[in-house]
Amino acid sequence: MSANVTNALFEIGSDAVQSHVQDPSTNGYTAPSSQSPNDGAYASTSVGSAVHEAAVCTNGKVASEVKVYSGSSHIQREAKISCGKHEFYMEYIFKVVAAGIEETIQFRFSALRAVHDTLIQRSDLAFPSQHVFRDMVKTKNADLRSKEFEQYLQALFNKCDVAGSVITNPVLHETLKCSKVLVQALSAVAAVRQQAEAGRREEAIRQQRQQQAEADARRRAEAARLEAIRQQQVADRKLAQNANKIASGQVTALVFPRPLTFELRSGMFLLRSTGRLTIKGPGGFDWFSMLRTSSIFSKRDTEVIATCANEPVLALHRQFRWMHYEYRLERVASNMSRVPMCVVTRELQLFAPATYTIQTSDQTFGGAITCEGQWFEDFVLRQGGKPACRIRRRGWSVPKCYDVVIQPQCDVLLFLGIACAIDHIHHEIEERRR
Repeated sequence: MSANVTNALFEIGSDAVQSHVQDPSTNGYTAPSSQSPNDGAYASTSVGSAVHEAAVCTNGKVASEVKVYSGSSHIQREAKISCGKHEFYMEYIFKVVAAGIEETIQFRFSALRAVHDTLIQRSDLAFPSQHVFRDMVKTKNADLRSKEFEQYLQALFNKCDVAGSVITNPVLHETLKCSKVLVQALSAVAAVRQQAEAGRREEAIRQQRQQQAEADARRRAEAARLEAIRQQQVADRKLAQNANKIASGQVTALVFPRPLTFELRSGMFLLRSTGRLTIKGPGGFDWFSMLRTSSIFSKRDTEVIATCANEPVLALHRQFRWMHYEYRLERVASNMSRVPMCVVTRELQLFAPATYTIQTSDQTFGGAITCEGQWFEDFVLRQGGKPACRIRRRGWSVPKCYDVVIQPQCDVLLFLGIACAIDHIHHEIEERRR
């Protein structure tokens, strides 16, 4: 008998057995046989041959299909009915074909029920109902229970026994009164199932390892991507720290080929007494520091943006008078010479919120700049008709901050200076209104 058996399957059907057990002379019932059901004399030779033929695979392989045939109500009525202590019980008889071997099984309801939990410990398969208020010895009720057992055995031998552990259970063999031949046939089918289960587990492990390897590769790729971004952020910060060293004694626009996001604290000029304030760039790195004055400036209306080494790169001159708020921005070179950049002025409007005009002084830092939107909510600065900088409040931030997103090829120092100037004007007005 070959062991190459695949897709072990149990099937249950009643028509094949019912068709050959009826006897017109006995009103459709076959007389009880004196032989034990396991002697193989339960069915006719023609039907047994048909069942055997259905159970044998081609190519000389052992059949992986195990069939269980249950009798109809006729068979249930002629099954053994015993009387012990004035209590009747019914034994149910089924025919089993496994690996070309045709045998019968028989069991009592109570006996199979007692081992149900032992057979399947990790399944929701329910045992057939006990039907407490029915006499299960009667034909009608016995037929009902026979159909229930048919469905139960179908699930027990198939769905609940993928690995073949149920059909090889000695407790089940004893309960069903299986012959040695049938036990060997069931063991052959179980071996096939175990082999198939081992293959499935091996495939599952292979897939799990493959998925783990892919996940590890994705994590490494993501880590490499983040590291590359961090290295680029460090390089950009380094370039900003050397902004005045690119051309000695001259000023140039500080531009980058990618959008950059900076963090500014609301009211930074008003927080000068709290110590040194910094402007954070991409990655949370400190790019610039904000000073009240520097050694080259003596006027009290001047704010200075410097590198982290306290080298001035931008000066903001405040020009406030009654109902007029203005800032002049100057770029500071390495030799401390100053180049005008722009003038930021708050303009009142009659029936609309105040707006700002920005007059650029030198084409070195780009063309004309216009603004739109509401400050501290969603404020956009346009240069050359295109969005150059977007200023938006950061929600739920303590202390209050806003993000300044500067587009590629736009001067970082220019737009950071404009954002700081408008922020100071806005808070100066708020303070005077209080």
